[in-house]
Amino acid sequence: MFGIDTTVLAFIVLAGFSAGAVAYAFLFTRIDNEKQAGKRLQTIKTAETDRSVVKATRDRAAEAVKRRKSLQDTLKQLDEKQKTNDRNLKKPPLKVQIRQAGMQVP
Repeated sequence: MFGIDTTVLAFIVLAGFSAGAVAYAFLFTRIDNEKQAGKRLQTIKTAETDRSVVKATRDRAAEAVKRRKSLQDTLKQLDEKQKTNDRNLKKPPLKVQIRQAGMQVP
């Protein structure tokens, strides 16, 4: 090739590969610790985001419950008012009943 014997070239490549493997073996724990620290940091970031999502969901649910309760109260008031009106229509007051009977109201 370029004046280098293939055996020497193969030896250089294998020596470089073994030096890389030895360096990786010594630095493996450090690399692994950095990966785990990155995972823990990501978990913490996700947890903070999850808290805000949970809080927003809880707020929306509370608002929906509040609206539902308000609507129920309004419907209850309307129902009571309607019942009062129905009672007055079904059975008129005593003075009106006396007049309808043809009697005099003092």
